Amino acid sequence: MINYRITHKEFTALQELRNIPGIEAIGYEELVSLFTLDPLEKEKVGLNQIDEESLASLILQVANNKMGAKIEEGIKKEFEDEENSFVIQATYVVGPRISKKIQKSAILAIAFGLIGMLVYIAWRFELKFALGAVIALAHDVFISVTALSLGNYEITLPIIAAVLTIIGYSLNDTIVVYDRIRENLKTHRKGRIPLKEIINLGVNQSLSRTIITSLTTLLVVLVLFIWGGAIIHGFAFALLIGVIVGTYSSDFIAAPVVYSWRKKNVTKRT
Repeated sequence: MINYRITHKEFTALQELRNIPGIEAIGYEELVSLFTLDPLEKEKVGLNQIDEESLASLILQVANNKMGAKIEEGIKKEFEDEENSFVIQATYVVGPRISKKIQKSAILAIAFGLIGMLVYIAWRFELKFALGAVIALAHDVFISVTALSLGNYEITLPIIAAVLTIIGYSLNDTIVVYDRIRENLKTHRKGRIPLKEIINLGVNQSLSRTIITSLTTLLVVLVLFIWGGAIIHGFAFALLIGVIVGTYSSDFIAAPVVYSWRKKNVTKRT
């Protein structure tokens, strides 16, 4: 992945790129789909010109280093003269070794995160609560990663950070729900209220807080997703899915798991 930053007086992006040596070799249509131009909108690329003082970011994804060097040479010949400047802002090479390392780090980070959550909730509440939380968190991670895969996003370090953020956010919601359930279990321990109603009461008591917090967070993440730019698009998309999934999993997965386990234990005792 090569990230170019170009200053040019009259830069009509796609029309100029069509004449650069090596572009057809990697597929012009594929290049267009990977092209991002800032500050102009992507759909307006090729129809607008950039002022002399404006900056344009050009991101190219190539198959190998040789092709990258050929394209770099072509762009230099096309744009670098006395009036214009050309700077390679960043070059990213993702090979099989790096990909495996990122994959291994991601799996370990998520696994250790889930184990840590399991120990913490088991210590603060009960093992039944911990298992419910971990099942809900695993569900959140699975749905988020599936959505990223369907959206054709690369699993990068920012996206791994987003997944870990989702785990923390979802756990926070789950603990709030669990805290209300635990208080209700203590209050109605000697009463005749069924377990199902006690847990349902705890969910309802925390529901308004969960919805308001999630909507506020969702609004901020949505702004990042729409106007944040291509660099954080994958990160914002992962958070967007994670906030939605984490909101309902706290109430509709974590709490029912606790109910099922406690009911099962009560049935065994009787």
